[in-house]
Parts: sequence; structure tokens; C-alpha cells
Amino acid sequence: MTAPMLAPPPAWRAVLAEQARAVGLHLRVVGIFVASVMLLLGALALRLAWMLRATHAAHPKLAGLNITYAPQACRILAGMALLLPLIVWQDEDPTRRAYHWAMPVSRPLHAATKVLAGWLWLMVATVSLLLFWVLTTRLVERISGMPQRYDAGFTWWEWLVTPAAVTVAYLFASAAAVGTRRPFVWIFGIPILYAGAAFLFLAFGMPQLTHSMGSLYGGFVGAEAALAGGVDALNASTGFAAPSLARWLGASVLWGGAGMLLLLGVARRRS
Repeated sequence: MTAPMLAPPPAWRAVLAEQARAVGLHLRVVGIFVASVMLLLGALALRLAWMLRATHAAHPKLAGLNITYAPQACRILAGMALLLPLIVWQDEDPTRRAYHWAMPVSRPLHAATKVLAGWLWLMVATVSLLLFWVLTTRLVERISGMPQRYDAGFTWWEWLVTPAAVTVAYLFASAAAVGTRRPFVWIFGIPILYAGAAFLFLAFGMPQLTHSMGSLYGGFVGAEAALAGGVDALNASTGFAAPSLARWLGASVLWGGAGMLLLLGVARRRS
């Protein structure tokens, strides 16, 4: 009698493809909503451009509509990225993952793969939004006749600020979703406690502690540069603030690396 043969485990790329499909189906309603909001905002911008067309023709020097991209826009998208893991891991807190035992890969690898699948969809949405923004900006310029100018000193790498910021936010939020039963409390509770502690230190006459806590957010490689588009730094040669590649890269690597280590740690212990 021949012994039964076990099927070989699937390749990791096959597992990733299946997870990407499953997460995509799970996010389809959110995707439709986000796409609808994008189209609505684009339509409003074009409508406003048509309304301002005659005004600009009569008064070409009059200040008007300017909707060009700026790195600070990532604040809104990073906030949305904080919510995405709550949807990806909905109804799958650490006490409801018995199905992980039936997966053909280890539980930590399965959790990390699911996080990666959600990140891929996040990048698709982020890049699509940036491309849509560029297209809308060009159309507004053509319709209204108003030049759409980027900020002085704007450079090509600032386009990468938004994908990096949403990635950092997604990593930390995913760590909370994978490792805790109430990720919402951790994702939004920690910033609230941080702000409250800084306020109390200032109110009780401890400015040094307040300054130290402020550096964690607004320092050269603070969270502001990694998550909120605060990439400007003082230029010693000109004496003015300008976009700093060193500040953005340093903050993104520091906070992104911390988020990745935290995520891998909780995935190993809590999957």
C-alpha cells in the first residue's frame, strides 16, 4: 500500500498573489468610495476653473486658483493609511485567527504577507491619486489660463514624500492591528497621550521636558518629517528654510525602520 503524498507547500509568490486578491476584494467598497471622492473633487476643481476663466482673461495678474501638489498633502493620506489596517484586519484580532493554523505557510509569514498585500493596494491608491492630481492640475491650468506653479525650491524627490509617509503610517497601524485586540485605541491613543503629556509638562513649568518631547515630533528626523511632509530645513548658505533631502531620508528611514521592526516583532509573537 502506497503512503499518501502530501502536496508541496505553494511558493510564497502564490501566497502573496492570493492574499492580494483577498485583500483587494475586502477593500473594494473602500476603493469605490475613495475613487468617487477623487472624481468629485476633480470635477469641483474643473468647475471652479471654468468659473474663473473669464475673470483671469480680464485681469491676468489677479491671484487665482492653484492646486499644485505639495508634500504637506501627505498628512491627509497618512491619516487614511492609519485606518487601512483596521479594515484589512477587521474581525481578525489575535483571538480570532485560528484559521492561520490551516495556512500552508507559518503564521508570522502569513501575517506579514497579508500586511504586504494591503500595502500593495495602498501604493496603487497613492500613485493613482498623485497621477490624478497631476492630470487635474494640467486641466485646470489649460481651462482657466492660470499658471499652476509649484512652491519655490520644489524638487523631484518631494513626489516620494507621500508614498513614504503613508508607508510609515501603515506600518505602525498594522503593528497595532496585528498585535492588539483594540488597535484603534493604540493608533490614536498614543498621540493623544503624547500631546497631553507635553501640555502638562509645559503647564507645570517643565519646558525642557516639553522641548524634548517636541523634538520627537518636530526635530530634524522627527515624526513630522516622516509623516506630515515637514521636510524643510534651514539652509546655512541662504539663511532660509528649504526642502531638505537629508531630513526626509533620515526621518523616513528611522521611523520606517522602527515601524518595520515593531511589525515583525508583533507578527512573530501574536499571529
